[in-house]
Amino acid sequence: MADVQPIIADVNQDGTADAPGFWKTSQFLDMPTQFSRNDTVGLTNPADWFEFVMKDYGLAAGDLNAAEIAAAKAIYAGWGLTFNGAYWYHQTREKVLADLLTMCHSTLTFGATIGIKVLTKTPVKTITTADVLRINEIGPGTFGYQAKTTRKQADCGHVTWQPAGEAQDRFLRILVPVKAARTKIGADDIEVPFVQNSQNVQRIGTLYYHGSTRPRERPASWAREPFWR
Repeated sequence: MADVQPIIADVNQDGTADAPGFWKTSQFLDMPTQFSRNDTVGLTNPADWFEFVMKDYGLAAGDLNAAEIAAAKAIYAGWGLTFNGAYWYHQTREKVLADLLTMCHSTLTFGATIGIKVLTKTPVKTITTADVLRINEIGPGTFGYQAKTTRKQADCGHVTWQPAGEAQDRFLRILVPVKAARTKIGADDIEVPFVQNSQNVQRIGTLYYHGSTRPRERPASWAREPFWR
């Protein structure tokens, strides 16, 4: 832990600040301070942040899926999505990782190694009538669909962020829609402290709320074996 001594006081009244001091109006004020680390200041791509954090958690390079990380890194670069921020108070590992994934619209992958994958609307599998089994010779297949809730879902939500050069604990708060309407606001705010581009912040908020506020469904069917592989 490093101590900061702001040299702002002019002890000998020669017009040059030469000693530590405080700003005071009606109360003493904290000094705005920017910190950086020489081993992390160059990390701006979210994929690099993910790799750094996972290694800091104790994973070796061989435990990470290098190909997936490289692919995600290329996508983030294509978006123009960059991170700039720091962890300045204690948070759980789960919270840190969840926030990182939210800020780059991604998810973890698990197998022999751990990777990161950008979420996409491209379907993994298109279910056709050839995949859905029948229980009886006559009648419809076993595919079923049931909505889990009939309550009106939120169609917008708040995102908190700060532009470059501003304190990381002094957020701006904006309302972003899932599509166009802004009639029912989601209960939770999402924090995007590392993204300082307002357009990217809005995109992240829209993608997040599109996934978290859409109606929940429960599809089910008996399927042929190749579908499950």
